[in-house]
Amino acid sequence: MTEEPIIPNDLYIESFAGKLENYPWLAEQLFGNSVAHYLAILAVVALVYGVSKAITYFVEHYASKFAHRTKNALDDVILKTVHQSVTFILVLATMYLGIRTLNVPEVVHEYTAKAVFILFTLKIVKELENVFEFMIRNYLEPYARRQRGLVKTFVPPLLHFSRIILWVFAALLIASNLGYNINSLIAGLGVGGIAFALGAQQTLSNIFGSISLLVDQPFKIGDWIEVNDVSGTVLEIGLRSTKIETINMSIVSMPNETLAQATISNESRRNMFHVSHNLAFTYGTSLTKLRKVMKDIEAMLKRDKDIDRDTVRVRFLEFGDSSLQVNVFYYITDISTYSRIMEIKERINLKIKERAEKIGAEMAFPTQSLHLEYEHDKAKTRKRRKANK
Repeated sequence: MTEEPIIPNDLYIESFAGKLENYPWLAEQLFGNSVAHYLAILAVVALVYGVSKAITYFVEHYASKFAHRTKNALDDVILKTVHQSVTFILVLATMYLGIRTLNVPEVVHEYTAKAVFILFTLKIVKELENVFEFMIRNYLEPYARRQRGLVKTFVPPLLHFSRIILWVFAALLIASNLGYNINSLIAGLGVGGIAFALGAQQTLSNIFGSISLLVDQPFKIGDWIEVNDVSGTVLEIGLRSTKIETINMSIVSMPNETLAQATISNESRRNMFHVSHNLAFTYGTSLTKLRKVMKDIEAMLKRDKDIDRDTVRVRFLEFGDSSLQVNVFYYITDISTYSRIMEIKERINLKIKERAEKIGAEMAFPTQSLHLEYEHDKAKTRKRRKANK
């Protein structure tokens, strides 16, 4: 025993219409077809609509329970997509089959087929768009939020790009169905694309630079970076450029193409921040005071909780032009923020100054000794030399 199809065929509709024509008032002709024929089509469409609603009810109340038991939410979306599409597709197909049974000009059947194809294509593309949006928002977007970097910037453009690709593909399918030569259309789009690429070469270079930054991920929003004599905090990472807030609170917008090719120093990814600077003491500072101040500075640095004691070095470096040069080298361990680093450096410098003053080791500044001689002084000097001889 064969099962009745969900979508009735042409003969089924015509047979049903023939039975209705037994009633004289339904056998009257209207636009070349009996009233019974029109009523048969409407009745069959209503029947298919009811059957499809029964199917969707089963899907919604029974099959969805099994989908909810899985941890993966993708099957829920697919089930919802099928649920939303069944009624539309079945009713649309039934209406098409019903119109095919009507005695109408061939051009009507032709345009009906094209209209059904267009509606079917639009419905499928719309559901695919929903599936892609779900995958991007539920899989890629949470990952991007955890990264807090360039990946997050790419989520909205990727969503728009996927939509554009789907609808362009749908437009090409519809154009082909309507009789247009899509080969020439694609060729035209190719020429237009080349012209657009030449006109937007700099923009495309920045976009490719963004992709390079996305792959390498040399920094993220909130990082302190140094690149091309620009030093500051990354505020925003866009498709075209990256905005950096410098220490003087100015905003520098740097093209991503430049960033992709530059050497980037990410200060935020270091475990420690190194400090190395020279202290200048006057030549009048005694050796005892010099050793004492060096020893006190080194001990002070090793006791500080924010300094890595194993890296501390305080050394008499060299005899400068106008001072004794002592090098102080250490690493700061608390690098949570740039302001915190500056706070620790300030505290250390004040302690160094305090110990130098306490010991009496005078800090030096660049000086020069200038000796002037006059002619009469030179004559007196020569006379004294002759007298001594």
